[in-house]
This record gives sequence, C-alpha cells and structure tokens, in this order.
Amino acid sequence: MKMFSISVDTLVWRFYLMMAIVLVAVLSHNFWIAIVALPVFLSSMLGVQFWPGSKDDTKEDKIEGPTKNLKQHPMAA
Repeated sequence: MKMFSISVDTLVWRFYLMMAIVLVAVLSHNFWIAIVALPVFLSSMLGVQFWPGSKDDTKEDKIEGPTKNLKQHPMAA
C-alpha cells in the first residue's frame, strides 16, 4: 500500500464510486450503507494505491529544468 501515489483519473473514479455508494444508500433508505463510502473517501483523499502500477508508474521522473522547454519555444532564439 503506497500513499499519495494515485493519478487524477483514479481519484475521479473513486469519487464516482463514493457518490454511487451514497446514492444507493439514500435511495434505498439504508443510511448505514453510507458508512462504506467513508473508506473510499479517505483512500481517495490520502491517495492510497492498493496494487503496484506498471513499471513506468514506479519510476521516478527526473526533472530536467526549465532550459529544455525554452529551447523548444519559438521565441527563445
């Protein structure tokens, strides 16, 4: 389990899952089911990754600095 390592699309999917759980709980008048949405909410806010990603996801990105982007800009000459 790795903290603060999920992508934005995973965060959005967990938000949709949380809202679906809450909607099912409210529409079925079983409000105790809404408690299940709490771990989904906390896992999305803490960015918990439950399974390892691909090898590309686990590599650390190297920041090359701002000069790389300046060379590609047409006004940089």
